Amino acid sequence: MGALRRDNNKGSGTSSSAPTAANSGSVPASLSSTLTPARPNGNDFTLNNARMASSLSSKAKVRDRQGSWLGLRFCAFLIVLLWACESTSLAQRLVYCLEEAEEALAHQFKFRPTCHASMQVTSFEYQKKFNKQLDLGECPMREVSFNLSGTMMYHLKRCPVTQPGTIVHMQTAINDSRNIQIENPSQIVSFIPLCGGEAASFLGILHHGDCVAVDIASKLIFSEKTLVRAYVGYYQESIDVLEPTPMDPRILMDSRMSIFEDNFYVKERSYGTIELVIVHFRFASVNEKLRAAAVKLDTTRMSEYLKRFSLMNVIPTKTTVITLSTTDLNSYNIHHYPGIDYERAIRTVQVAEIKIWTRYEEIKARKLVPHLSYGFYPFLEEDKATLRSVNPLIWEETSMLEIQIRQAINKAKKNVNFCGNNEIKLCVRIRELLATLREFHKDFRLRRANWVALSIEEKNAFTSHYSTRVKPFLSLTESLTRDVKKMKKNERLALKNLTRHTSNEISKTSKKNKKKHPVRHGRKRAEALRRMPS
Repeated sequence: MGALRRDNNKGSGTSSSAPTAANSGSVPASLSSTLTPARPNGNDFTLNNARMASSLSSKAKVRDRQGSWLGLRFCAFLIVLLWACESTSLAQRLVYCLEEAEEALAHQFKFRPTCHASMQVTSFEYQKKFNKQLDLGECPMREVSFNLSGTMMYHLKRCPVTQPGTIVHMQTAINDSRNIQIENPSQIVSFIPLCGGEAASFLGILHHGDCVAVDIASKLIFSEKTLVRAYVGYYQESIDVLEPTPMDPRILMDSRMSIFEDNFYVKERSYGTIELVIVHFRFASVNEKLRAAAVKLDTTRMSEYLKRFSLMNVIPTKTTVITLSTTDLNSYNIHHYPGIDYERAIRTVQVAEIKIWTRYEEIKARKLVPHLSYGFYPFLEEDKATLRSVNPLIWEETSMLEIQIRQAINKAKKNVNFCGNNEIKLCVRIRELLATLREFHKDFRLRRANWVALSIEEKNAFTSHYSTRVKPFLSLTESLTRDVKKMKKNERLALKNLTRHTSNEISKTSKKNKKKHPVRHGRKRAEALRRMPS
């Protein structure tokens, strides 16, 4: 199929014979949202230009640094105005904070990621963070962090440059839908498109919150009485690719070249949607769960599975329905239904399926053109020349650690709520465990936020280190949770025995105090006397 080529600056379109995407028959790399090695492009900067750019004169470097310091001092001045200290004079505080802010900002903005690669991130993740769509050639916003007087601060860093070039439009219709049974949280991370660690770290998504797949997996409970099924729909209609125009080497030799360092532009932008319908069932017994898990249907419709469970008289005691569409900037919707409202759960799933089908049709008819994913590429040739491939499995393992820590914290919270103000030894240990887990989680997230700056060896060491540390916490959490369950069971039995004993005592007391009704007794005696023979 032919492709449409148009100039990014003028906006005019001319026909071209560019072929369609090679991956038109399979799910592209954006489904997994992981890093892929960047491809060299003949229209990109030449090696000579890269050498010229790297051999800047000392005077140009000095001018570059001077211009940067002016901007840094101005940013630091704004921060100081917000953080003026009450105990010291404003002038002293200005001088002190200006020096600290300048040092912190200089350290942050000199940051160079060790892995220069093309990064993929879903449009949903980017818009959820920055509430903005991206154009081809545009440099994305980032949230960077720095330490100021012992306080972690966050700054929204905007990028003023763009990459000119020619846009090539390709029709790559892909419709991959499946309904799968989820056995453990790792399958959630594998099947649901996950934002790559490098892209999430570089953009600052990990500073507050996490990837949506991690949030969802953390809320699911996997046990012998629970069952989880997920509908995952990936639909891509087309993709736009920017063929960059080589920049003038004189621009690269200018002192402003530092603007391009360690910055990326949008080279690829796909259009479509990702649809999720996840249902979590909790059954009354293990046997009911096994009967429901054995159901295999030749359909991807989630509502058909719920109807089949109803026909088999396998009604869950609780049903949780989670829906997500990347065309909607709302994070995701979650609904809980008890066993008596199972029909409402079926209707909720049916409504979600109708909306999914409607969105597919609107995208096909071009009534709806939602952005699906962005592919980022570095501006400078020297960055492209040092591309390194990464192993996405390392990031999946790290995401699993995040899920395990969150689930342990949730269990500890429930146990603490049950204990209340009880000061027995078990409850004291549970409160200490919850505080330790929160500190451990804080340290884990702080170090993981700098994921893009780590080498492959450092990432492996990071995952190995925290995997070893998290196992004792998980074991202790499970052990204390079992003890709490035993305590709950003993309390229920004691309450039941107490209630039974109290009712028996009341019954005995009422029998002792029971007296015959005088009027009724007198009438019966009089009637008996009348019937006696005289």
